[in-house]
Amino acid sequence: MSQFLKPVLDYIESKGGTLPEHELTTRKINERATVIDYPQRPEWIAFEVERHRGLLGTAWQPGSPMDAFVTYWPCYVFDPEKQQLHTIEPRRSPKVEIDVPSAASNLLDFSFSIEEGEDGKFSFREITYNWSGVVLSVDELVQKVRHLARDLNWDCELEALQEYLKPEELQELLLEFEQAAQDLAEEKARSAWTDLG
Repeated sequence: MSQFLKPVLDYIESKGGTLPEHELTTRKINERATVIDYPQRPEWIAFEVERHRGLLGTAWQPGSPMDAFVTYWPCYVFDPEKQQLHTIEPRRSPKVEIDVPSAASNLLDFSFSIEEGEDGKFSFREITYNWSGVVLSVDELVQKVRHLARDLNWDCELEALQEYLKPEELQELLLEFEQAAQDLAEEKARSAWTDLG
């Protein structure tokens, strides 16, 4: 932490160590603040704070990595004379990071059951998405569930990312999620097939 930020820390400390309206605490300043240039008012203290927000239903839990999150850097200026803190325009664009296979696994909950019929055919049912069918082999099962998983609708999940990603980046991400969904469906279907004995 820069000595340059000490007046900011003292100000926040005088307010009980937290400024909820700015989502700032002395700890966040100490751990994640960086001094930035603010030529409009050189006598003011300008800084940015690295922040993270979970995406696609991901929530931060201490000690656990987030599968999908955006890093952003809100910027502030502090007037030491008037003891006032103001938000200014960020200097950096937000950065989205998504571990697609892990995020897809957290969003999807495939649960397959398979029963063997007396005619040598196998009926399968996926409970969450209400898929069902009859197959002759594990390969046919895999082919069917991959096809069904490919057609899952990701619009709601990806809509939240529109403010951070360009259309072509969203399209690429959609293809990655479709592939991850197919892989996960195959893995769960094969596992259920193996459980038949």
